[in-house]
Amino acid sequence: MIVSNSKEKSILQFLLKHKERFVTSKELAEHISCSDRTVRNTLKLIDQTMNIQGVKLISKQGQGFQLFFENQEAYQEFRLTYELSEVYSTTSISKGDDRLAFILNKLLFEQVPVLFDDLADELYVSRSTLSHDFKKIRRMLSEYDLSIESRANKGVYVSGEERDKRCFIMDYFLGNQFFKTLHYHVQSNFFDQTLSLEEIARIVLEECQDAKLKLSDFVLQNLVVHIALAMVRIKSGFEIKNLSCQMSNNDTERKVAKKILARISEVSNQEFPVQEVDYITLHLLAKSQLSQETQTKISKEEMKRSLVQTFQALGLDDIYHFSSDFQLFEGLITHLMTLQIRLDSRITLNNPLVDEVKKNYSDIFFMTKEILENMETFSQVSISDDEIAYVSLHFLAAIERRKENDKFSVLAICASGFGAAQMLRNRLETEFGNRLEVVDVIGYYELNQEK
Repeated sequence: MIVSNSKEKSILQFLLKHKERFVTSKELAEHISCSDRTVRNTLKLIDQTMNIQGVKLISKQGQGFQLFFENQEAYQEFRLTYELSEVYSTTSISKGDDRLAFILNKLLFEQVPVLFDDLADELYVSRSTLSHDFKKIRRMLSEYDLSIESRANKGVYVSGEERDKRCFIMDYFLGNQFFKTLHYHVQSNFFDQTLSLEEIARIVLEECQDAKLKLSDFVLQNLVVHIALAMVRIKSGFEIKNLSCQMSNNDTERKVAKKILARISEVSNQEFPVQEVDYITLHLLAKSQLSQETQTKISKEEMKRSLVQTFQALGLDDIYHFSSDFQLFEGLITHLMTLQIRLDSRITLNNPLVDEVKKNYSDIFFMTKEILENMETFSQVSISDDEIAYVSLHFLAAIERRKENDKFSVLAICASGFGAAQMLRNRLETEFGNRLEVVDVIGYYELNQEK
């Protein structure tokens, strides 16, 4: 039996981490933000369905619960059966910042009723935790003259002008590490200077919202990068092949794709071949259930499972904790689902960035190549360096995001005074780049207890 329920998996992972002692139901409840009763019911269900020789779930009155393993073989079989890592990491959406991104995605992109209780169940958090998250979201939205409202038949939703919603989306979702990474690591003159990534994103967002087309920030992110690279690719004389699956001109997605490229052509004076319309249509279909002609051979959940297993098998979670990076997972899976369709359709996609990625980030390029080769989904197919370089961008952004989150805050102090301290600051920023943040620069005699 494989546990697909994230709540059950989180409980088992926590028990595995603390297998040397008993863990109380209260401790487990606090860990996954739910009630004692829910924990006890979940453990009861696990105990009834677990059938692994040499493994027992022990419970003792007043002490709690503990996993018991007769030998190392039983321990390894348990881990493999329930797909648990040896080094504990929380499920991606359990983290506060990732929860906020997940909730805002639902409110601003999915255009479906968001019910408070259903959302709490989906995230495996208590109502009080979710209420706390919504307080933060209200503060964030208020800066854009937006508010959170709720109605009996509509659930929770964002209220305000459409242009204000778009401004918030541009700042919150597209000011993320993925675009920052492209701006920071790709030479400034690489992309078309007449149209920035942010302006492409604005055009895509406006056309999709005007057509009431559902679009997650991860699909938007992938689509914007594709269009930006397509502009460079077309100027270089490269074109993608026709898709083997033809899409009707009546499809909403195709109409939106045509409008997007028409607006971009108007600003950039660059014409796009019909294949690019088809391919943008494919990106727009990625959020909804793919049509029969473009149905993939593997589900999103299977793709997730394959990624987690590969990260753990290669030991990458010990170093980068990829499995707990919600933004990486969602963006990467969106990309890999369309990659699978490209491979099935034998579409060759030239990537103008391939040489730069291989030259400047060879370690990340070859790590990406190894990940794809070890994924069951792609192990039997040949993936070009162009495609590997595309996927590498996601890992590059994830690693930079981790550095950003783990950066040191530094106070630069110099006995020679402010001028010398400023020089010290410049030297620190040059040497360590974005691995630290110089919070302030002062002379030695300005140092006080507060500093």
